[in-house]
Amino acid sequence: MPPGRDDSFRGLASELRLGLVAILAASDAPLSYSTILDRSPVDDGGRLNYHLRQLTGTFVRKSSAGYELTQQGRWAHNLLVADVLNDEVERDPVVIDSVCGRCANPTVEISYRAGEGVVECPACEHVLSAFDFPPGPADSLSTAAFVAAYANRTRAYVDLADDGVCPFCAHRMTSTVDSWAERRPDAPSVRFDCAGCGATVYAPVGLVLSTRPRIASTLFDHGAALDTTPFWEYEWAVFSAPTVSQQEPLRISLTITVADVEWRVVVNGDASIVDCQPSM
Repeated sequence: MPPGRDDSFRGLASELRLGLVAILAASDAPLSYSTILDRSPVDDGGRLNYHLRQLTGTFVRKSSAGYELTQQGRWAHNLLVADVLNDEVERDPVVIDSVCGRCANPTVEISYRAGEGVVECPACEHVLSAFDFPPGPADSLSTAAFVAAYANRTRAYVDLADDGVCPFCAHRMTSTVDSWAERRPDAPSVRFDCAGCGATVYAPVGLVLSTRPRIASTLFDHGAALDTTPFWEYEWAVFSAPTVSQQEPLRISLTITVADVEWRVVVNGDASIVDCQPSM
């Protein structure tokens, strides 16, 4: 870890300081010392002053207007709300109001384990989606809200990755067509690798294509509502949809069907579109 980062984390090593960060995050304007004292559980001004000093600089900014969070303080608060270090949160599989895009079974299940939301179809026994999701909201959201947040967040993160930006650390990401060996070894998918944090993201070819303007506008024009319908309900957006049409050079074919209209999309080894036309 680079020099100085240990000290930054130590600055938050107190329940009281975490509480002060939360108090400041809840305010739209700087807070005076007396207001913070009133809102905190501390009745000792000297103790409060000590802990505020430990936060000031990295996480808290002090000015004539009062105390407020720095951007680093807001990031720290976001991590606390997301509860990202909590490895005990789990949600058992529950049936949701959704359809499997692979087999049209209406009893799709969603669960949460090991830091991931997981959407599975018990009928065809396939994982339709598995992706990073923070423990905090995974633990607190209703099932319907969890499904919506998971679907929209996953698609947004894939969109960022496809733009070459790591959704976790904002460093550069590169894309290749690969297989998700752990869960879908028999189907090509898009693999994104980050040069910064080392994150690897696997996404269905169809989901990746649905974030690109050329495909997204066509889908929208033909009634595909990806903002309200989870992507795994579309046959073309699941891992098993694409096929390898050519090995050298690599070509992956995908048929996208919306409102009885079909397009054949072909991508190359780095997931760039090389052909897109209506199916005859």
